[in-house]
Amino acid sequence: MVRDTLEHKVLIPDNIADSVAEFERWDSIAEIQSRRAGTPLNGIIISEKKQESMKNSCFYGSNAAGYSIKNGNHILEIYDLNNEDNFPDKSEFITTLRQEGNYFSKVPDIGDTTKTINLSDEKFNQFVTKANDNHSYINYEISDVTQGKDHFENVYGTEATKLFTAIHGEEAYGKGAEGRFKNRTTNIAFMNQNITESELKGKEEGTKLFRGAYICKLTIDSDVGLDDMFGNQFAEVSGIVNKSGKPAQHR
Repeated sequence: MVRDTLEHKVLIPDNIADSVAEFERWDSIAEIQSRRAGTPLNGIIISEKKQESMKNSCFYGSNAAGYSIKNGNHILEIYDLNNEDNFPDKSEFITTLRQEGNYFSKVPDIGDTTKTINLSDEKFNQFVTKANDNHSYINYEISDVTQGKDHFENVYGTEATKLFTAIHGEEAYGKGAEGRFKNRTTNIAFMNQNITESELKGKEEGTKLFRGAYICKLTIDSDVGLDDMFGNQFAEVSGIVNKSGKPAQHR
């Protein structure tokens, strides 16, 4: 991709479904976190919105949370809405969630074990709090994040580590936590198993229930929700646009 034709842009969308079509690539939660920390993953630093301003906004990320039930286990797969093979129309994904509350798809299993989380795992659930009938959240201590991934996995186990890494990125561990988290703890919220079971009842085998992803203001916390329907009119979207107006060139 020819970088001199690209720049980073933040939009406050009247209609997020229309706005995401402007992006060559929509930022994930990890990419938003990296921009807040001043270390953008793709090296494109030019932006309409400065680092400090991004810390004071909540964002929708390009992460797509796919829920299913397999062998009685509640499975979460973290997909990328930028993948056109799985999501040929991001606007449709968003519009459907806003209007109907759910998005169903028979996309193939993600095939990446690092982004496939067993939410029914026993150790994982030692750190989970049920917020209400719809969703629960897992709580992480930032002091464990700053001690590195090996320490983190010893504390939280494999599934909880996979979830944290899939959302916040490998760069978030150790010194990378600086600029990404404000409080002593951070949470990731997800759908409860009873909701997944209820919504998928009667659907064709292989169908998955999808929800969107958001991250809160860093000035308040860095909590993440993987149960979103894109209903927050104040949430922003962040990504890479082609400032020349010409199609991006890939290499």
